[in-house]
Amino acid sequence: MVDTLILEIKQDMATVLTNGQLEHLNNVLVHYLYNLEIRKKDGVTEEKEEQNEGLLKNFLSAKHVEGCSKKSLKYYSATIKNMLNKMDKSVKHITTNDLREYLDKYQRDGNTSKVTIDNIRRIFSSFFSWLEEEDHILKSPVRRIHKVKTGTVQKWPVPVLHYSSDSVSVACVSWEGSSSVSAVSDAALFRCTYPRSDTGFKSLSRSKSSSSISSVQSYSETASLSLQK
Repeated sequence: MVDTLILEIKQDMATVLTNGQLEHLNNVLVHYLYNLEIRKKDGVTEEKEEQNEGLLKNFLSAKHVEGCSKKSLKYYSATIKNMLNKMDKSVKHITTNDLREYLDKYQRDGNTSKVTIDNIRRIFSSFFSWLEEEDHILKSPVRRIHKVKTGTVQKWPVPVLHYSSDSVSVACVSWEGSSSVSAVSDAALFRCTYPRSDTGFKSLSRSKSSSSISSVQSYSETASLSLQK
């Protein structure tokens, strides 16, 4: 309880004191209060809940002004409310360890993916950063919670092929000599789409692409019937 009281006093004085003065204030409060027993008055819980709801409402209003959609605002609200209900304390007293334990338990209990956990972390970061900017808290407790590492899909570059007309002709002859219908189709596609030059593949117009596809289909059907016979 003493730690909570000291933190609240520091937060209230943060706007008028420098960092050095805040440090000195902390030392004085620790010296004089740590030997005292402090108790909460009745009704403090209700005041805490009202304060949390008020800050959340103001935060959502700020996000709405920034252009967030209704769907996003609803997700923000549900995510933050769930955290506040589990914490059962004022947002001003939530620490980094509190949030780490919450995220860890959330992931274990629900077998939640790392992507979802990182989305929740980002929402918390936005909320507490806003509280910091509005001078409701000294420093966001999410600052020391790093981005959750998720698996990434490696993208391979598409190779650029350069063939001469002679090499393409040889390839087509080889394919056409095959007993595979798919191979014959591939050969037909090569003959229809490959530009007769040594500069490599070029972009085809929409009309040329359409005629090429029709030629491939006709060629493939003929080849298929021949092979079946």
